[in-house]
Amino acid sequence: MVDPQFTTRLGTPADLPVIEAMLFEAFFWSPTYERPAFEEFRQHPEFQKLVANWGRPGDRAVIAEWDDQPVGAAWYRFWSQACHSYGFVNEETPEVGIGVQADYRSGTSWTLLCRLASPYEYD
Repeated sequence: MVDPQFTTRLGTPADLPVIEAMLFEAFFWSPTYERPAFEEFRQHPEFQKLVANWGRPGDRAVIAEWDDQPVGAAWYRFWSQACHSYGFVNEETPEVGIGVQADYRSGTSWTLLCRLASPYEYD
């Protein structure tokens, strides 16, 4: 049974703050990692590169919400040989990211990944 308080939706360019917050969660997912302040880490060059020009052609995101508040996101972006991140395979294969707040991780990532991979639009 699906909890009616948990929903997913397609992301938009206006969801950049959500993507940034969940990218931070993805970087520091383990409770054993020392977490810097979010605003401090936002200045890291790799973080900046990963979110630069969010919403460009080929970007796709799915946002998970609990009671209309974002708690997770999954996204992908296509990169070039000249500019890419850690998971680069080739220009035809997107890099995928998933970040979920710690209290919502039980199954949320799987739901987000399935929705991200779906070719169908939904609400």
